[in-house]
Amino acid sequence: CDREREIRDFVPVEYWTVTASLTKNGLGGAAEKKATFSAKLVERKGRKLEIKSGADAEKITGQLRSAEFRVASVEKKQTVKKPWAPYTTSTMQQDASVKLGYTSKETMALAQRLFEGVSVKGHGTVGLITYMRTDSVRISAEADAACKAYIAENYPDGYVGNNVYTNRNKSAQDAHEAIRPTYVSLTPDDVADSLDPRALKLYKLIWSRFVASRMKPSIYDVTTVAVNAGDYGLRASGSKLAFDGYLRVYNDREKEDKDRQLPQMEEGEVLKLIELLPEQKFTEPPSRFTEAGLIKELEENGIGRPSTYAATISNLTEKRYVKKEKKALVPTELGEKVTYDIMVPYFREVVDAGFTAKMEEELDEVEAGRRDWRQVVGECYYGYLKDELAAAMKDLEKTKTEPVLTGETCPECGRPLALRNSRYGEFIACTGYPECKYTQSIVKPVGVSCPKCGRDIIVKRSRRGKMFYGCSGYPECDQVFWYRPVEEKCPRCGSLLMVRGRKLVCSGENCGFSRNNE
Repeated sequence: CDREREIRDFVPVEYWTVTASLTKNGLGGAAEKKATFSAKLVERKGRKLEIKSGADAEKITGQLRSAEFRVASVEKKQTVKKPWAPYTTSTMQQDASVKLGYTSKETMALAQRLFEGVSVKGHGTVGLITYMRTDSVRISAEADAACKAYIAENYPDGYVGNNVYTNRNKSAQDAHEAIRPTYVSLTPDDVADSLDPRALKLYKLIWSRFVASRMKPSIYDVTTVAVNAGDYGLRASGSKLAFDGYLRVYNDREKEDKDRQLPQMEEGEVLKLIELLPEQKFTEPPSRFTEAGLIKELEENGIGRPSTYAATISNLTEKRYVKKEKKALVPTELGEKVTYDIMVPYFREVVDAGFTAKMEEELDEVEAGRRDWRQVVGECYYGYLKDELAAAMKDLEKTKTEPVLTGETCPECGRPLALRNSRYGEFIACTGYPECKYTQSIVKPVGVSCPKCGRDIIVKRSRRGKMFYGCSGYPECDQVFWYRPVEEKCPRCGSLLMVRGRKLVCSGENCGFSRNNE
């Protein structure tokens, strides 16, 4: 909610960049095109340059067009990129979110299955990974030796590394190893027939991350060229992968890591200007949290434990405090109301990130036997929580809003019916709850008639909250669709078509017809 307020209050500031397209002198045709590179304007008279308006950008580009572009310096060096440490719970959830699009809850469910074991041909039932709730990057000596032996046997000479990792999180309990394959010799290809596609993708991620952590770093040849143009200074950089190292197994190269080679240049060499590209830009607000970003924030602030990250995010979404828009977590009206009308005014100490981190430390001391749990809980409850709860209950009782009545009465007790909310959306319930527990769903037709009886097809939810589509005439009619039906029949069998992703698929049990939903 605080991040959302930052975004709303953000005022964008205009700025401009100027990029010069340059090439070596005396070339033409394909050779000139091949030697062309981009240099960014960075300074004026040795000081950092900030261009704040289009007029300033136009003035500067005018001066640059008449300037001579000359190479001021060429710096060549090698940079080393060390592989990532093996996964902890939080880094696994973050990577699975970014690379695979999995929710933290789904990642933990899949990891649980990998940990419990599957039947692998020739090996029997095998637990494929170590325990998946851990905050440590530690690896056992046996696993380290086995992985290095595997690398030496399956990759060219010179790929076995000697990387050392330490826990960044000072409060890491280090009770379990990092998440790794139990047997590195069981490659993703070896277990492909034993896992469904989503579990296999996660296993491949865990396996490759672990193997990469035992390999040598990748090495890049980096060239930085400074170019002078009158009072102005420009800079261009290029890089080339010299040794792939761990990238052979775990390719995390970002777009900026891709090879961008510069032509061979010498200090003092005069360059030819091809084009100047001024571009208007605006500062951007902070981005909303994704699941991966929120887990990272929780870990960095010492909030929660590996076992609670997924549950925390599930609670936020299931209780409708946040909703997902694409991959971003956006606070709902309910979430903001709870935050700013209840939690912040009445429980300021509890909602402070420092409180949660401190409580985690105190509970660790209880676990270690250094403090008595009664003292920890007593200080919290009698120190401030008891009074805060009393004040909140007293004030909120005064401002309690009346339920929105539907105008109908309960068929079981005669009391008025009102709109209520649950994790699955709105429903209608008796105002006599808890004495009367009568409820009914809100009917939402989808504009399609039931092929069996002609009544409306409506949106429904199963007991577990899964959405489906069924006949409003239930139980007399049991027509059900697990995907949204449309008023169009299958050209092959005559059953209704359903929307499934970007396709229309036949609802007929054994038909199998599908086509793109244009």
